[in-house]
Amino acid sequence: MKWDLFNKPLQPLTPGGAAAFAGASLTRLFVVQLLFSFGTAVAMVFFVTTNVSPVISELIRQIPEDAVMSRGEVIGLGSAKPAAAAPFLSISLSGTSAVVPDRPADLDVRLGATNFSACGILGCVTRPYDVSWTFAIGRGQLEPKWGAWKPLVYLVTALAVMTGLMIVWAAWATIYFLPVRLLAFFADRELTIIGSWKLSGAAQMTGSVILTAGVVLYALRALELPMLAGVMALHLLVSWVYVPWALFKRPKVEKAAKAAGNPFAG
Repeated sequence: MKWDLFNKPLQPLTPGGAAAFAGASLTRLFVVQLLFSFGTAVAMVFFVTTNVSPVISELIRQIPEDAVMSRGEVIGLGSAKPAAAAPFLSISLSGTSAVVPDRPADLDVRLGATNFSACGILGCVTRPYDVSWTFAIGRGQLEPKWGAWKPLVYLVTALAVMTGLMIVWAAWATIYFLPVRLLAFFADRELTIIGSWKLSGAAQMTGSVILTAGVVLYALRALELPMLAGVMALHLLVSWVYVPWALFKRPKVEKAAKAAGNPFAG
């Protein structure tokens, strides 16, 4: 059997590598994108396990056994004021109304007797509990439930990230591919209309690596939230650069073929 693995595109991280995906199958592009989205999903799960889950677990351990949510009101806390905090997330629970906090964390959640508030970089929101809520919230009830639900939370987080990225990459490729095909025609580059879509999809993977690195560094607190926002913007800018750069890595077409061709021919 002829071994032709290396005759097919293997990586889209360089402009030439992304350009090669114009001639690859949609299945191959899908698999490569799935691998990159999985890497970002792993980074996000790492973030949740290191910056979110421990805070929730610590808060639950401080809640009295007799605490309950009864008809939309927290009762049974006594003098206890459970609170847990980390640089990203802080949560507190009290028997009085939640108030807008002085943001000690990137996301601050205050659970009051009848309402909650959540504050982040975009501002604060305060909402009352649903009056139909009646259930136990003591640590004896919440600890085993949280322990059982944590793996599912991690799984849902990973699937949500992967699905979201695949949809976003497909959407951006759909926005890019017609201008890319037109530019290829005027630049005398060999590129079909479906090839321009595949090239546009592959060229976004370098940006995804930057996004993944940003999430990991944020999880490790090597980046602050505003810097993470900058990384997110940068990963889009990288894609805007890589798409036309990859286009010019495509081989040139003969002038006669260009003269007879249609810029939107498949």
